Formats: sequence, C-alpha cells, structure tokens
Amino acid sequence: MLTPEMLAAIRERAELAGDAPFSFDGDYIRDKDGFIIGEVWREPHGEFFAHACQDIPQLLGEIERLQMRWDALKEHVSVRREIALYDADGTRGSKRYFYGGASGALTNVRDMILALEKESDALDR
Repeated sequence: MLTPEMLAAIRERAELAGDAPFSFDGDYIRDKDGFIIGEVWREPHGEFFAHACQDIPQLLGEIERLQMRWDALKEHVSVRREIALYDADGTRGSKRYFYGGASGALTNVRDMILALEKESDALDR
C-alpha cells in the first residue's frame, strides 16, 4: 500500500520533472524542441518514459480521488450505522432491530470495508 509519505515523494519528483511534452522516435526521447534527452533501446520503454511526466500526475490524482471516496464511504457508513442504532425516541435500539434492520446491513458493509483493508495490508507484507 502506498503511504501518504510515499505518494508525497512521488508527487514531488513528478512536480520537479515538470510536464514538458516529450516524444519518442523509436531510438531517442526528445524534448519539445527536438533535442535528444535520452536514448532507449526498446520501444515500450521509450513510450513509457516519454509519457511519464503527463501520466504520473494523472495517476496520482486518481489515487487521491479514490482515497477520498474510500474515506468518505467509511465515514458515511459509520455515521449511518450509528443513526440506525437508535429508535425514533432516541434510545438505543434492541438487538433484534440491530441485527435485522438498517444498522445490521450497515454493520455488514463496515465489516466488509475492514476486511478489505486488512486483506490489502496483508498483501503489502
């Protein structure tokens, strides 16, 4: 899993590199003025390097967007679950309501979120 520190370091390197348009002609990576800035021996690598300055910031933006959505989902489920635990009169609901109603469904969603995060952490090890 990419930590916030790792993402910040990648973003810093990407910002230092700038977003200059590069091209690859099959042998060389060239800057926008046509000057050779690197030689690459294989086609896929040249295309990758030539587009990295534009692709990496886009990927970082998508990662950040998805992380914000994930955090918002967790918060929403947590808040809605707490609301569902209370009866209309403001007292905490019964076990039967908890396990059979909206709070039960939200508890299942919360448990799935926790399981997915735990699984992700285990894969990172």
